[in-house]
Amino acid sequence: MGWKKDFDTQLSLLGHRNWILVVDKAYPAQIGDGVEMIDTGENFIHVVNYVMAAVAGAPHVKPSYYLDKEFNFMSEDLAAGFDKVNDFILTALGDKVAYIPHEQLLVEKIDAASKLYKILVLKTECLIPYTSLFIELGCGYWPDANEAVLREKMKNK
Repeated sequence: MGWKKDFDTQLSLLGHRNWILVVDKAYPAQIGDGVEMIDTGENFIHVVNYVMAAVAGAPHVKPSYYLDKEFNFMSEDLAAGFDKVNDFILTALGDKVAYIPHEQLLVEKIDAASKLYKILVLKTECLIPYTSLFIELGCGYWPDANEAVLREKMKNK
């Protein structure tokens, strides 16, 4: 239960350009200054449900979801329990998730972001490869369209 309190406290501090990762048990401990890991000791699906609900209820952030591209090539015969996780992901996220190769997510997204911004990693008990959910946070109260208009105004001055 302690991880939820820690997560809720952290969520109120996180914002645009921060990341939340809900990862499988083999996800490596990262050494970057911007990375904080919390061992939830809980089931992947339970943790993802909690995190998604909390982020959806936080008016200051909006999520963009990513999974490893390799996830699309996994199957129950490769990893027992995969079908349950896959069904959950399809139901919970549907077309709201982008798939990027594992190495690209780790190096181009997470490693790069951790040099300047906080990455909160929630480690689960999941023993199925390529099931980590990467959540990039954007500003919840400032639409992209407004940002584009603002930038256009700045060009003319």
